[in-house]
Amino acid sequence: MFVPRLNPQSQLESSLKALANELAKNLVDAVLRGSLAELVALPSEGAVVRRGPGRPAGSTRAATPAASGPAPAAASTPASRGPRTAPSSSRAPRAPRAAVSLDGASRGQVLEALVSYLRTCPKGARAEELRSVLGLTRARFIQATRDGLSTEEIRKVGQLRATVYFAE
Repeated sequence: MFVPRLNPQSQLESSLKALANELAKNLVDAVLRGSLAELVALPSEGAVVRRGPGRPAGSTRAATPAASGPAPAAASTPASRGPRTAPSSSRAPRAPRAAVSLDGASRGQVLEALVSYLRTCPKGARAEELRSVLGLTRARFIQATRDGLSTEEIRKVGQLRATVYFAE
């Protein structure tokens, strides 16, 4: 049986190759005409525009003028800065520091103070809060938490800075 052999390069395939070659040539020409700084400054698709130092927090405009339109005239002049105010925070206020440090107390007294404070915190407390409220050094706090965990007077949930301690 005779099967006619088709031309390996059909008309569609040849036109696609021609278009691909033309596209590649145009891209190379554009790259050679542009500078490296222009190419690096182009935002990629889906990229997050990072704010530089001094950009306002509410600013979501793209860094390139082409993406954001023409810049307003007021944006080119530096804004006058008023007096600095403390940033508003949604965090809970810090617990007051203890009047007397427990660093000189015995291990039992430190553990007792730790457990009694944790009983006042139904949602638990993090290490930074416990150390500041009880006035403990890092080493003394670690010693007290190890004692409490071994005697099962306290328990902990989480890891590293996300650890929350609870009274048992």
